Amino acid sequence: MKKKLISLLTCALLLSACVGRTPNPVPLHQPGDESLTCNALKLELMHNQTKITNLIPQQNKMGKNIALGVAGAFILV
Repeated sequence: MKKKLISLLTCALLLSACVGRTPNPVPLHQPGDESLTCNALKLELMHNQTKITNLIPQQNKMGKNIALGVAGAFILV
């Protein structure tokens, strides 16, 4: 019985890692895409790359994740 409870808690803990905010997918085709020139496409790509590089430092959660993993290991034991 104890092993089943530990297995259930472990599964619940692992599955809870999948919970997050709802996805906001970007459509493949947007209105006006057909009329864009090569230069306009290059500018849009550069703009998107700039946005991505600005967002990357905000997602550095490695230290927090490690601390939570270590704390979780001690709680289970």
